[in-house]
Amino acid sequence: MSMLLVVLLCAASVAAAAAPTPAAAHKHAEDKAKRPSALQPSLTVVNHTEGGINVRVCAGSKGGSGGFSVQWLSEDHYSANGNAWPKNPKNPDICHGRFEARPTSRFNLKPNGCAIVGVGDAFVPESGASVDCPRILPINKKWRLRASTKTVTRTIINPYAQPSETIEATTLSCRHDLTIGCQANEKCVLTPLGRKCACKVERSPGVCAP
Repeated sequence: MSMLLVVLLCAASVAAAAAPTPAAAHKHAEDKAKRPSALQPSLTVVNHTEGGINVRVCAGSKGGSGGFSVQWLSEDHYSANGNAWPKNPKNPDICHGRFEARPTSRFNLKPNGCAIVGVGDAFVPESGASVDCPRILPINKKWRLRASTKTVTRTIINPYAQPSETIEATTLSCRHDLTIGCQANEKCVLTPLGRKCACKVERSPGVCAP
């Protein structure tokens, strides 16, 4: 056997040993797909009340110089859509909260920077913030939420890039510890002004209202 042939066989053996197995290659692809992109934010629940949810939005390493949006969808609609968000972002079942970066707002997120905002009755009107859904969420109801950031440079506006992972949160039931002294036909419901439970007749099932 010639020396050249021996060298070629050895090189082939080394290459075969170094080549990843199909299982290893598949795992590498999965791990890469799971890594968040520089534009993908993270979203976590801070707390929830009878009529609202507070969340923390954190930008990726590219930041969110144009602000961000938060979307929420009831668990009923999420399940009916095959445990997924509707493909049409303008689907009326999806609620949107937009938090635009302005000179007077706090929504210009630096790389990995965070901001806490609320949806439902936890939403606080302020510069750059707007919502397109009712201000009070139904009590004791599960919601799905996600967030997207917007980056702005001198030449490019990247409107609401890759969304965060979808999270879930459930609004609280009315605090029944305040039902002492209520009449038989009364329940503990949320008053729109004080946002506190009180003895009132529940006029709309599943919704805290005066």
